[in-house]
Amino acid sequence: AIQTLLRAKSVARKWEDTFITGDDSVDTNSFDGLGILAVAAQELTMGANGAALTLAKLDEMIDLIKGGKPDILMMAKRTRRKLKALLTASAHYVESGADQFGRQVMFYDGIPVLASDWLPITETEGTESAASSIYGIHFSESDGLVGLQNGAIEVVDLGQLETKDAARVRVRWYTGLGLLRDSALARLRGINAA
Repeated sequence: AIQTLLRAKSVARKWEDTFITGDDSVDTNSFDGLGILAVAAQELTMGANGAALTLAKLDEMIDLIKGGKPDILMMAKRTRRKLKALLTASAHYVESGADQFGRQVMFYDGIPVLASDWLPITETEGTESAASSIYGIHFSESDGLVGLQNGAIEVVDLGQLETKDAARVRVRWYTGLGLLRDSALARLRGINAA
């Protein structure tokens, strides 16, 4: 049971990593993540060689989402710390509230700010090689970003191994992403560590 739980956690971590950085041209068993799905017209950069995050640029990226505000802002933990410092320095209060699971979440302009361990802080923007991105995402089954799956998560018992005293299980989940409208996803690139 413990091994199956650990395998399921591994699948969840792999899914979150693929959700952000997936590229099916590199791994044919994968799906395209946010970095590939964001089209050029929906991307902004902090500068040719990256720059420090500004609230004005973040607002500009949020405005790229058509039909209302994004449902979430997803960023690296380092970037969330920078955003919190910007809000504090500008005498703006840091909004917080609970998500649908009761966990405390930071908000910016009424939009939940979610930090991911899988958002890289090693992106290259010109001469900057320690940059990160913020994604604004509108989720919708009719005109936004939507998760796709073929069947439920399966746990298959492969039985005892012949070569050692151990048993194996396989966790399978066939899933992907669909972006039904380009303007449901926006990206702000080139945020440096400064």
